[in-house]
Amino acid sequence: MNVYLLTLLMLLSLCDLKRKNQRVILKYII
Repeated sequence: MNVYLLTLLMLLSLCDLKRKNQRVILKYII
């Protein structure tokens, strides 16, 4: 797989997670 594609996928999934589970992610970050 392309590294570029992999990074894009990871970024997209992160954005998606932030939209759906902001509170959960905040808990993990803090």
